[in-house]
Formats: sequence, structure tokens, C-alpha cells
Amino acid sequence: MFRLTARACVALAFLPLHVSPASAIDWKALAQKGSGEVVTLLEVGGGGEYEEGEPTFIRPSAICVAADHSFFVIDYDGFIVHFSPDGEELGRFGRKGEGPGEFTDPASAAIDSQGRLLVYEVGNRRFSRLQPDGTFIESRPYQDLVERFAFARDGSLVVLATGDAWMPEPHSTTRLARYAPDLSAPVFLDSLSVRKFQIIAMSKENSTVVSTPYYVQMDFCLLADGSIAYGHGDEYEIHIVEPDLRPRATLRRDITPRALTDQDRNDYVSSFENNGEEFMARVRSSVVFPGHVPLNFRLFSDGPFLIVVRDGPVLDVFEGERFLGEVSVPKFRSPRAIDGERYYRPSYSREKLPSVVAYTVR
Repeated sequence: MFRLTARACVALAFLPLHVSPASAIDWKALAQKGSGEVVTLLEVGGGGEYEEGEPTFIRPSAICVAADHSFFVIDYDGFIVHFSPDGEELGRFGRKGEGPGEFTDPASAAIDSQGRLLVYEVGNRRFSRLQPDGTFIESRPYQDLVERFAFARDGSLVVLATGDAWMPEPHSTTRLARYAPDLSAPVFLDSLSVRKFQIIAMSKENSTVVSTPYYVQMDFCLLADGSIAYGHGDEYEIHIVEPDLRPRATLRRDITPRALTDQDRNDYVSSFENNGEEFMARVRSSVVFPGHVPLNFRLFSDGPFLIVVRDGPVLDVFEGERFLGEVSVPKFRSPRAIDGERYYRPSYSREKLPSVVAYTVR
């Protein structure tokens, strides 16, 4: 297991040493202004520095913020790191495997009302529950591929998952459902047939399935009052249901998918440049692109606000059911976790080791 010093784990930018969670972003002011910028407040890991030959993260996949404002980073390589609000490493546990307290490809996680971690593993196809110090509690199997999940106020789980395939087949289905705390008694809220365009690029050395990013997605979030907001990108239509699942409202905007351009196609093909010219030629000749890019949006809530992240990215700001305006934030990426003013997400680049950043919008 990795052993790193705090010096190697923590890199701070634009802040003094102590970082305290701040008040919520002023989304009303940003909606009136129409634009904003991303400001990095804290970064852990990355920076290109090693200690004892190992990086802080291999592939951070999920982030959870605890009630005391400390946060957990779940790494796809099979371990979990606990950080203080300042970014100091507090603990590290887990390893690759199938046993209790071991993880194979952990991809998503959440913290329940008792401060316990619930982690979904793609490799083991199960949910594992642990104490904050990593002490194993229990595991429950779950065969579908979980994209996101969250705890509702009553302890139930809202889960967005696709059929049993790492790369969904054209006829598989994504489902949004609410479960009892023990993952029983599902109530299905919505479903979507996955429309994903795939090719198989083959050579003497390997066979690779490639999926284009131009497909219809579904997303959801839990609002401050316990309601659930969800929708998918074949049309701008976001449904809100009460905590008891009674329909409350449908939010619509006259936004249509934009036409696919030659630059979009070229950008997609060039993303495979590291696989060699033969591979790229097969991608270029085999992939079938749709005529339009479906609306690729993500949903998250911040206090009384529902934020819809669209291509660009443009952030549509709703307060309750009232649309406040669009905010253009060119470098914004959807957060994996929110803590007051601080938003958390993994950060990857070719030049730096993987890291996790906390940022805000101003």
C-alpha cells in the first residue's frame, strides 16, 4: 500500500494554509451577470511529485464530503484516502481484491446519515458499506452497472444504473430507481434505451470496441427539500418529483441539439492518436455519427438552486421552478461532490499526475 508524506499529498493554490468551507455560491448574481470563472481553492495529489516512488492517486473516481467537512477520495485502483478540510491526509485503506474491505474498480460512493461510506464496485458488482476508518460492515450484490447513486433523506437510495455491460450494448436500458436502504423494493422512476454508436477496430494484436460520445444520457440529483430532479438529453425536459414520488413539476426550455460538425468528427478521431495510424484509420472509416449531438447535460443542486450543465459549458440556473438565467463558465466541469462554496472533482492531464481539486465559481 502507498505511504506518502503530507508534503507529497497536498498542493495548495491561491489560499493560505487553512481552508474553511465558505458560504454558497451566489447563483442569483451569476445568473444576472451571465458569466463566471472557475477558481481553484485546493488541490490534493498531482503536481508531478513522487514520494517513495508512488503517486497519491492512480485514478480518482468518486469523492464524498463528510459532515465535518473532511472528504474521502475513492480511487479506481482499489483504495480510499481520507483528507481533512485543509487537504491533509488523515488515513488510507483498502486494496484490490474480492474480500471484505477490498475493492475491485470502485467507481461511485456516498455517505449516509450516520457518516458511513457506501461504495459501488464495478469489478465485484456489489455495494460495500464501511465505517469512516475503513472498518468493513457488509456487502450486497448489485449486478447492473451503476453510474451514480445518492442517499435520500429517509435513508433510501436513488440509483442510476445500466444493464449488465461495461460498455452498454445498443439495446440495453438505463434505469433510475429508488430502493429501500437494504437495496430491496425498487420503485422505478424513469428508463431510457441506450442509443450508443459503436465500432470494433481490429488488428493482429488486438480487438477494441469503441463507443462514440454522441449518445443520449440520463442524469438526476436530489434537491434540498428531498425532491428528485431527473431528465435525459433527447429533449430539454427535467422532471421533479416529491420525496414521496408524487410528480411536482416539469422544467422545459426551448433548447435543441446542435448539428454535428466536421470539427466534432475530427476531434473524436484524433482522440485515438496514441493507438496508431492503423487504428485511427479504422475508426475514421467505420464509425457512424448521428446528424446531431444530443443534449449532454448534468444536474446538480446547491441549496435552493438546481443547476443544469450543458455543452459549452453553459449553466442553466433554476430556483425552485423558476428559471433565473444562463451562466457561461468555459472551464467548468460538473462536480462529484459539493461542500458549501467548494466543489470537488478529479483532475487529469498528460503533464501531471492525477489529483483532486476543490474549486468555486465567481
